[in-house]
Amino acid sequence: GNFAEAIQDFENDRYSFDKRLIESYYFLPTLFVNSGECLKAIKETNSIISANGSTPGFGWYNIALARSYLYDGQLDSCENAITKAAQFKEVHIGTTLGQTQYDFAVNSIKMMLATRQIARIKFLNRGWWHSLEDLAKISAFKGQQFLLKFALVNELQANPERQLVIYNIFASENVIGFDEILHLLGSVSPTYYEKLYQEKMQTEKRPNIVRYMQLFYATFAYEAGDYTQSRHTFEKILQTTMLDTAHEKLFIARLYESLARGYLHDDENEMAKSMTENFLKEYPQLFPFSGLTARMYLNYSISGDGAEKSIIRDLKDCNIDFTDQAGPGIPTVYLNFIHLKSKYEVDYKVVSPGGILLVPPQKMYFRTPDGVGKELAMRLFRVGGPVEFN
Repeated sequence: GNFAEAIQDFENDRYSFDKRLIESYYFLPTLFVNSGECLKAIKETNSIISANGSTPGFGWYNIALARSYLYDGQLDSCENAITKAAQFKEVHIGTTLGQTQYDFAVNSIKMMLATRQIARIKFLNRGWWHSLEDLAKISAFKGQQFLLKFALVNELQANPERQLVIYNIFASENVIGFDEILHLLGSVSPTYYEKLYQEKMQTEKRPNIVRYMQLFYATFAYEAGDYTQSRHTFEKILQTTMLDTAHEKLFIARLYESLARGYLHDDENEMAKSMTENFLKEYPQLFPFSGLTARMYLNYSISGDGAEKSIIRDLKDCNIDFTDQAGPGIPTVYLNFIHLKSKYEVDYKVVSPGGILLVPPQKMYFRTPDGVGKELAMRLFRVGGPVEFN
């Protein structure tokens, strides 16, 4: 649970051009994801894939790359990377990590990807239930979820060490992140895992990991319908826990997200707004997949061009509450369209009321307006993507 020290240790252990799995290149990106540094994780993993090519370790590195893209919100790139990992015949040389763990990690990423693909459809079209195309896509992804869940439950059941290397998060042989475990177990049996982690949070001997056991317990309690105890535990974490804010952004974001959902359940709308705003500031790439709605003030300039107006309409169809004016707790979106000779340029940024850049100034170029509004909606939450949008 000493994440800064762990990152330093893994960075010191890296060396390139060794034709086997270099475990540091697998675990470092996960720590970067926990720190909210998804682009750094993507760059780190791409560097070893480019250096070593299709040698032992290629599959593991692509799992790490898929995870990095997943948490950056780049789902199409995530799908490409995890497909490469699933199709690669990995040779486990010089490592204690084996094929069973490899398959488990691949399927875990695939299931989270299917969940987020469904959430992305709902985020990009507030009226998704009126769209036959969207309903068909959601149905297909739910079918994938069912098959992947079946495979993962069988893998869990067949793993005699699941108590040590899966349920006991941050164990040395754990090949998936704590957030992936949380997602997986919550979809299997929240009532069972509520009881399991109620015990674990009382008996955990690693001081920095106790709060993660509390987070698990409170999450499963909420899913099991024990809302009062869940809220009490989440609030206790928020009020009493000292966090490594630089390296535990994913943990903090999940805490704010859970509190926002709990306050909404209890009709405490002002508290829910506050937690939603904190969640957005902490890890914006997660927000489009949360089911929560962000309030934003849209400040844009267009030339009167029909393409630009079409983009703004598509943007406003997404699940974002665009307010009429700026106000406390409401970030401002700045969009500026420029019509070049053969294409368009849009400059965009998102600024919090305190002047903090939630999304730094960036550019995107496009030739036609098709899909641009929806792409912009994702990028307003710091989701990455190419400068040239096709």
